[in-house]
Amino acid sequence: MPDNSALTQLRDIHMPPPVSAWPPGPGYYAVLALLIMLALLWFVRQRHLQYTAPKREALTELAGLKARYLEKPEPSHTAAAITLLLKRVALVYHPRLDVASLHGNTWPPFLKKTSRRLDAAIDAAGQILCEAPFNPQADHHLEPLFLMARRWIKQRRKKCLN
Repeated sequence: MPDNSALTQLRDIHMPPPVSAWPPGPGYYAVLALLIMLALLWFVRQRHLQYTAPKREALTELAGLKARYLEKPEPSHTAAAITLLLKRVALVYHPRLDVASLHGNTWPPFLKKTSRRLDAAIDAAGQILCEAPFNPQADHHLEPLFLMARRWIKQRRKKCLN
């Protein structure tokens, strides 16, 4: 008969304690950091889109004005539309008190004051900007005005909170 004394001395199998969910592994920290970075990038991108929306719309409208002008040249009508567009953009990006009273010969100094390195372009387009909207018989070439307006609009940065 076998010796049962050795069997009686055996203990049951003890299982190790269950694996804890805390602290999480390094992969979870990497995923969390990635999610935070993506949320931050999304926030910055939305803010950028919010600030540049008026500028993008103005550039699109200016391109439409140029296309219509190339189809059917009407210098006085197109120059007046560009002036109106510039005023609308200026009202978005500059204080209302500085912009609301601008007309005629007061436009070029304001455009020079609010731009960087555009003095030559504004000088070339300033005369057209002041005269063309009010003289339907004049035959102005509006390319300098389109170029100056596009460059001036592209330089706008942050919206003014009038």
